[in-house]
Amino acid sequence: MRLLAWNIRHGGGRRVEAICQAILRQDADVVVLTEFREGRSGERIRAALGSGGWSAQASSQPPSRTNGILVASRMPFAALPARRDVPCGAWRWLECVFSGLTLVAAYFPLNRAKLPYWDWFLREAEARASRPCVLIGDFNTGKHFIDEVGATFVGPEYLGRLEELAYADAWRRLHPEAREYTWFSHRGNGFRLDYAFLSPALAPRLRRACHSQQEREERVSDQAALLVEIDRH
Repeated sequence: MRLLAWNIRHGGGRRVEAICQAILRQDADVVVLTEFREGRSGERIRAALGSGGWSAQASSQPPSRTNGILVASRMPFAALPARRDVPCGAWRWLECVFSGLTLVAAYFPLNRAKLPYWDWFLREAEARASRPCVLIGDFNTGKHFIDEVGATFVGPEYLGRLEELAYADAWRRLHPEAREYTWFSHRGNGFRLDYAFLSPALAPRLRRACHSQQEREERVSDQAALLVEIDRH
């Protein structure tokens, strides 16, 4: 099962065609798009993915001109109803149940606004830790001196608390000493913002995790894509 997680930057706008072509090229089974927006751009993305075989789709239903989440899959899944208790907006959480797997797609707020979201998120992660579960998306968080050169992240300790629940950072598990970033500031400073965390029951099924920088380098989006491959069973 091949997963693609990608922040497409404010819904895509004029880049929608290039975004769709990039997704088709990656040929994942399940696509998780953050900063997805409803409206004309969202409709075009949904239609292109549907034509490409990703016929099972669910959106976190963000308000107009607001960044949310889209999950599109070549396999059937059930999207659970929106949660009213999500800090900073229900559109920042989308839970999808596949055969033998729970996928939680997340789009974290920025700066200190994400701290109450993290507290809520950790409780939800703990409640799902005993089942095969992947937490995936744009976490807007990282570890000082590891996922960035310096120490500017707000809330880096939350990643450690997630790991204390025995969730495995898929990319770091396969690249323990590597330094690689998914977003760069206008000053050229790199940050790893995009993650897939696997529950203890799912982590042994991890086979591959890598970043695709092509989309960022070609300015299709300002972020690289994360690709994770796990055994189906």
